[in-house]
Amino acid sequence: MPALYPGANRPLPDTASFACLLLPDFALTCEFAPEPVPKDRPIAICNGPRTRIAQVNAVAQQMEIHPGQTVDQALGNCSQLLLLEPHPHTYELRTRKMVASLERGIPHPVVLGDGHFLLSLAGTTKLYPDIKSLFNMITDACEEMGTAIQMAVAPTRFSAWVAATRARPGTILMLHPGEQKEFLSPLPAHLLPLSPAQLQLLATLGITTIGQFSLLPHEPVLAQFSFPGERAWQLSQGSNADISLPEDHKYIDGRINVLGEFDPPLSCIDLMSTHIKRMVIQACNHNDFSGKASRQLRLSLTTVQGHVNTKKVTFPEPLFHPDEIWAYLKSYLISLHPDSAICMAALTLAPLVSAQHSQTDLPFVANGKSPALSNALERIAVRYGSNSIQRIVEVEPWNKLPERRYGLMAFGP
Repeated sequence: MPALYPGANRPLPDTASFACLLLPDFALTCEFAPEPVPKDRPIAICNGPRTRIAQVNAVAQQMEIHPGQTVDQALGNCSQLLLLEPHPHTYELRTRKMVASLERGIPHPVVLGDGHFLLSLAGTTKLYPDIKSLFNMITDACEEMGTAIQMAVAPTRFSAWVAATRARPGTILMLHPGEQKEFLSPLPAHLLPLSPAQLQLLATLGITTIGQFSLLPHEPVLAQFSFPGERAWQLSQGSNADISLPEDHKYIDGRINVLGEFDPPLSCIDLMSTHIKRMVIQACNHNDFSGKASRQLRLSLTTVQGHVNTKKVTFPEPLFHPDEIWAYLKSYLISLHPDSAICMAALTLAPLVSAQHSQTDLPFVANGKSPALSNALERIAVRYGSNSIQRIVEVEPWNKLPERRYGLMAFGP
């Protein structure tokens, strides 16, 4: 069974494994830095539109205030609640410092979200032969944050992330090879990368834990839930298989962040637009954006007086070309009248989806039709007034219902 090792001289596994680092109350720590977070008052950070709670401290949790709750409900539970607005650019700067500190000990740390980092331990056994040496290195890297860390070491990315969320502050939760499936079994099924509708279907069927989901046969899961079900089923078996973290969690690296600092500060809208357009191009040229498209853009502008203007733009369809994204953002900048010069801008593209979600031409359209077929279709249309010829197109070939596997599409001249 997995066990907690706050600093034991236990050797790390020889096989390739992953370490996930979690900094509790990361956003709150950034907001109050360099001072510690007050422990005698309920504090919460809301989301950008100030509609829901994003993060709370321990005092607020005791007053039944939790993330996801509406701001009105939270203030109704506690009128003394200190409600803070988020500052993504501040979190981005602190995250960059954390990555630079971690890179001194382990190369290429991956940012999963605010205060969440994934480290590959492949080839580091000589540097860190036991858990204590690894824990001490990461503790030193996080010393500036002034908060206890939660950490887990596991054979797979997903199990390392889940274990880190379950570890106690100041400890390491370690899973040896073969233990990840037993560890995941009693945990709730909503941790799996499935849509809310799919999770609701599992709950209706009485499947509430990852272990219950892992007992389902592979083929029915693939037929019912398609490829997301395949990924979730592999995760429930304790497999790695290069499967990312759940897409509906904020911990996934499913966004592109670009930070711009202006020295001297910008007060001219035209000059500001030029710099922000470059940031859009930089985000679209990011390696992680290759083959992806974005459904939403978020821009935060910070003035020299410390005021933050935030704009969130939701696109009607996933966009991947910088000119299309800029067209939606340009109108907002033209109407912007900041109270002072802009010294910093933070641009975020999220959530990211496959660019194949965008509407594209069907394969057979580009190839064209033979002259004989086109002539026959034209004659049918002239004789009967319309062309009723349909083409069979694959829609969901993996679906267990035959009528959903294929569809009909007009096949006109």
